[in-house]
Amino acid sequence: MTEPLFRVEWSDPALDDWRSLPLDDAARIAGAVARFPHEGIVIATGPTEYVLSIGVDAVLLVLDRDTLHVDRVRRA
Repeated sequence: MTEPLFRVEWSDPALDDWRSLPLDDAARIAGAVARFPHEGIVIATGPTEYVLSIGVDAVLLVLDRDTLHVDRVRRA
């Protein structure tokens, strides 16, 4: 298995969002975030800001050098 491209940090609001999801959805999202940008549909919304779409879920991300910040997890 290859090393992750980024260190991932989840904000408190993103963790609250993620914890409120059904277990299968939460696992799918965590896996897609860990494999970013190789899974899901990635839309750049700014120079370092992205929306990762995974099924009906959208994950708001900010890239800062080698750290991927997960800001929110929402139903699309």
